[in-house]
Amino acid sequence: MKHEVTDLTEEISNRALKGAKITDQAMHKHVYKAISIAAGVGALVGFVIGRRRHSQNNE
Repeated sequence: MKHEVTDLTEEISNRALKGAKITDQAMHKHVYKAISIAAGVGALVGFVIGRRRHSQNNE
């Protein structure tokens, strides 16, 4: 049982590391696209939070 858990943990760790490497490569390959997406998501989150606060203050 302990050996199976260790193997499973190692497999999950390897998959996560592989995913992180692929993401890192994509980020370096498409720097401006990644920055644009991050800025867009940040603006959207800021807009939603701002609307929420504004609607709470009006109640």
